[in-house]
Amino acid sequence: LDRRLCERITSEIGCRATTSTLALEDRFKALRVKTYGLLTPYTQSYQQKILDTFEREGYSCAAERHAGITDNLAYASFPPDDIRRMTREIAAAKK
Repeated sequence: LDRRLCERITSEIGCRATTSTLALEDRFKALRVKTYGLLTPYTQSYQQKILDTFEREGYSCAAERHAGITDNLAYASFPPDDIRRMTREIAAAKK
């Protein structure tokens, strides 16, 4: 869906567009990433869509965490200490 959305924006408005998921995939390709850890502010259902998308593209998620936030404005107020803790959990996890 992200690719179609961006293609539509480009064709109708005339400027390139991307999403965070597509941007991550671009970096994965450039860096030859095969396994990754994912931390997002999203809900479980949205996080699972990202995981499923990357899996279809051949990437393996070693560990993931998500904050379960549904309000876009709340993303910016997610406590830095929680982000650090969740990042450490992902780094320590083994698939």
